[in-house]
Amino acid sequence: MAAIFIRWALPAYFLLISTGEIHGQPPLVLVATEDPPYMYQEKGAAKGITVTILNRVFHELGHPIKIKFYPWNRAIRLVKARKADGIFTILETEERRRFLVFPEEALITMEWVIFHRKDRTLNYEKLADLKGLRLGITAGYDYGKAIHEPNLFQLDEVISDEKNFEKLFRNRIDIFITDKHMGIHKLNEMGIADEITHIKKPYAIWHTHLAFSRKPNHRKLCKDFSDTLKKLKATGAISLPNRMSPLR
Repeated sequence: MAAIFIRWALPAYFLLISTGEIHGQPPLVLVATEDPPYMYQEKGAAKGITVTILNRVFHELGHPIKIKFYPWNRAIRLVKARKADGIFTILETEERRRFLVFPEEALITMEWVIFHRKDRTLNYEKLADLKGLRLGITAGYDYGKAIHEPNLFQLDEVISDEKNFEKLFRNRIDIFITDKHMGIHKLNEMGIADEITHIKKPYAIWHTHLAFSRKPNHRKLCKDFSDTLKKLKATGAISLPNRMSPLR
């Protein structure tokens, strides 16, 4: 997996993802779905690459944060209802801009690839090369418009990436699209990495964000976050490879 370097040591209160207040300021509530190695929970604390980046940026801004993990569709509902301040990592779409404010600067770049069983050879230059295959998709995720072209794929939707990998392992679907590094991590966790591989050519390279709910003052917070993230990347305080992922 590509390396990520963050030249900074977190203060203790941020490492704990404090649920309290700092200088009387209530924490911002950020929601996500557990997708290791990028964001996950360990012994009650939020950890992972994107969590570390967010801690760094919000420390610079002087905002305490609290990270909560939910299934993806529930996380979307929470920010849509303004019951959470932000959601990560999320792809910007026209529909999502109706209820979210997106920073100009992306949090991280995702490389999504097509997974398939190792005992099957697939030639892929364009999606039409895979026409007629059974494609597993996860509820609530945006894969772009291309997969929905009429008569291209037999789409099979389930509630989680793990379910899709299980179906792929059991030959109940032919291909599954997800982030490369996250997918490899899940396959190793499930003990089926020896049976499943991915096509080297990416399906898509997407820039994903921390997006903010449309609460009062969040437009300014969004700009401050974007400017600070951009500055930290430019100064080398946060250094990311061009195609580091994850998430949504």
